[in-house]
Amino acid sequence: MSDGQAGTTSFTWLIEFAIQFVGVVLGVLLGFWLDRWWERRSKRANTLFILTAIRHELLDNVEIMNRISASLRVTVESNDFAIPYDHTNVSTWNAFYASNSMQSVTNTKLLTNLHLVYSYFDGFETLYGRYLSLAYFAIRRGLRMPEETIKEIALHQSELLGKIEQARDFTRKVISEMDSEIVRLRT
Repeated sequence: MSDGQAGTTSFTWLIEFAIQFVGVVLGVLLGFWLDRWWERRSKRANTLFILTAIRHELLDNVEIMNRISASLRVTVESNDFAIPYDHTNVSTWNAFYASNSMQSVTNTKLLTNLHLVYSYFDGFETLYGRYLSLAYFAIRRGLRMPEETIKEIALHQSELLGKIEQARDFTRKVISEMDSEIVRLRT
């Protein structure tokens, strides 16, 4: 073998090695990129599922608040004591929150507003419980009770009505924010 052939053979070997090396490196990089892409896609799908489920729960709660509000409005106007039986539903929120699934929601403003909505629900459910206690007391006594108790019940009705309407309006705003976030996640 002459020197010319030996140099060509080692140069060919070097080119083949470089091509294989670049191929392996590109394959590994492509694997990392695909893994990251799949992870982001899965996270996005999970976030979309969570937001859609909570959105449905909030829409149901708006309807419940509408029914409670309508019932209380009639009782306030007629100076009567009605006992609306609906309660807001927070089971979906509690399930996702307890499992730390809410960490996948990266929109911090939306997450903060969701916390506020559910704290509104807690606030008026507490007020609702006080109102129910007084209303049950009134019904058991056959509506024969001191004037202060009647005024207290009326005050609770009005306060409860205001809290429900405030929570309902804020919930509608948050649902609108969620709709925007859901559209963003779908694109």
